[in-house]
Amino acid sequence: MSAVQDWKSVVKSDYFTAAISTGIACLFTNPVEVIKTRLQLQGELSGKSVPKIYKGPFHAAYVIFKNEGILALQKGLTTAILYQVVMNGIRLGSHSSFKQLTGAIDPYSTPFFFFRNLLSGAASGALGTHANPIEKCSGWLSTSIQWCHRSFQRNHSERGYSRSLERI
Repeated sequence: MSAVQDWKSVVKSDYFTAAISTGIACLFTNPVEVIKTRLQLQGELSGKSVPKIYKGPFHAAYVIFKNEGILALQKGLTTAILYQVVMNGIRLGSHSSFKQLTGAIDPYSTPFFFFRNLLSGAASGALGTHANPIEKCSGWLSTSIQWCHRSFQRNHSERGYSRSLERI
């Protein structure tokens, strides 16, 4: 095997390991994200005479589980995993390659090790952020959701609006 083939296999295995680990972590953190999003939406709408459905995060988890089932806590899981796999897979998977490029391998014999390592982390973080197509669309998606909420609130009753908020 040549050095280029070795480097490509290391990059592939690093990306694969990072992608799998962030995807698995997303399985456990997605319910927290669902609860957080619902509480944030409720907070944004609290001044608009919409009744409060959730009293706190634990109550929100209980109400969601009771009314919608356990799978409701995993809403949006596919998109969340895709986002994490692409962004953090690239970010964490490319970090060791950037460390090799900058020479930040051995902290005891490398001059300016801290700054080389800092540069490696910044480069891999920037690559992961700018290479993710989902990140590019997230601003548009959140704006569209806010527009949808405002439009629904203008055109429908508050009771129907609060009922739709329960379904999110």
